[in-house]
Amino acid sequence: MVSFSVGGTVSVETTGRPLRFTPRFDLPGQQLIVAGYTDAREREKQLADTFGSMQWLWSENDFLRFDRDSRVLCSATFFLPLRSAPYEAGHGAAALPPSEPAGLRANEPSEFELPQATVFRCAPDGAELVCLRAPDLLARQPDARIGIAPDVELLVHDGALTGWRLIDPARCLTSGFSTPDTDSPPSPATRRHLAECLRLVSAPVVDSVMEQDADAWRDLLALQRAVRDQHDDRHRADVVQAVIDRLVDDNE
Repeated sequence: MVSFSVGGTVSVETTGRPLRFTPRFDLPGQQLIVAGYTDAREREKQLADTFGSMQWLWSENDFLRFDRDSRVLCSATFFLPLRSAPYEAGHGAAALPPSEPAGLRANEPSEFELPQATVFRCAPDGAELVCLRAPDLLARQPDARIGIAPDVELLVHDGALTGWRLIDPARCLTSGFSTPDTDSPPSPATRRHLAECLRLVSAPVVDSVMEQDADAWRDLLALQRAVRDQHDDRHRADVVQAVIDRLVDDNE
């Protein structure tokens, strides 16, 4: 069993029951949803029936929601940071501590704040997406990885939740609350295009796009052409294409 703090105020401990929900990486919404609800109405209902972290007014929190009676984790939503960092191969899975598949149980039924991660890195081949609370954590390996759902891990440093990791993000790529197609793996092209898309829609590169920087625009238009010309894995490629097309249209 592993114990750690979430949001700096509430302690949780691992259980032997990770969530079984298929994660949904909603690229247009820039969020990772790990939950059983299928639309915004069902999410609002669950928020009323659970406790944990959520967005209040102008706060920018991730969602960790726990059952009021059992205090067991029942859903999570993580938002993609606005800033990306270069990917370093030395921080890949081979250098990480073993992952522990587990659910979570809160020690007390309390509301808390869980600020969103501020920076991410994505492998160029799309193998992983790592999101962390602060840039200085990029140079450190986590002390523990907690696999709360298929391909979704929480990252723990110094006894506190500091970020999350999504393995093969293209596999659960979708739009909104739609169920992703996990029956077939994504193509290598989709993985690469998703990784490049994430780089282009995040700071600092997206700032150059909005300023009409020539190099940034060349990269953006090249990716737009590559995704449009992709013939395989079109259901996932269409999600990436919609995001790229919107960025082009908004800044032309």
